[in-house]
This record gives sequence, structure tokens and C-alpha cells, in this order.
Amino acid sequence: MFGLIISVAVTAIVLVVTGVVFLPVLKNMQAGKRILQTGVPAQAMIEHLGETGITVNGQPMVEFGLRVRHADGREYGVTHRQILPRLMMGMVSIGVVVPVKVDVAQPEKVVIDWSAARPAHSPVWPKG
Repeated sequence: MFGLIISVAVTAIVLVVTGVVFLPVLKNMQAGKRILQTGVPAQAMIEHLGETGITVNGQPMVEFGLRVRHADGREYGVTHRQILPRLMMGMVSIGVVVPVKVDVAQPEKVVIDWSAARPAHSPVWPKG
């Protein structure tokens, strides 16, 4: 009987800790999807990059310092955390401009639109 109580207690603790850790992540993911669907397109220059120590499915979550510029010329800085797809790692560095979507109600909330990202330059193949 005592073993059953210990097992149930350990299981409950694990579930609570898992919920506390993953609920905010899931909430942010849902908000990111909403912003990608309904947000206003803009451009953002990467001003700084930072590690968060978090990986999701083998992909790092990165802290981006972004300078957002809207089509009307408005410009402001934001700090944003987002998963960096491994295929995009080579194009992300300080000074690179990336497409973002901006939350209409809260302009400080942005999401990098990786599906619209294009390399800054194309390689020139040597003749031969």
C-alpha cells in the first residue's frame, strides 16, 4: 500500500512539473501561430543573438534582438525568443534583415516568418 502511495505521489509531481514547464511553451506557440496568420508584415534587422539553452526537437530556441521597421517607416526595438530552424542557421547573423509578422494589438510581439525568409545574396558559380 505504501509503495502505491509513493508511486502516485511521484507521478503527480512529474505531471505538475511537466505542466508548469510546457504550458507556457505551448501558449507561446499558439500565440506565434496566431500572429503568423493575422499579423501585419514588416521587416526586422537582427541586432543581437543570444542562446537560451532550450532546444525543441533538436532545434535551438534563440533570443533575438530585433529592430522592427514597418512599411510606414515606424521603427522600434524588441527582444523576441523563437525556435531557429536548422536550415536557417546559415542565414542568421547580426545585421541580416528578416521578414516578421507583428501583432496588431501588441506591436512589441513579433514572430519571424521563416517561410518568407530569403537569403541575403545568391552565390555566383565560377565558370568552368
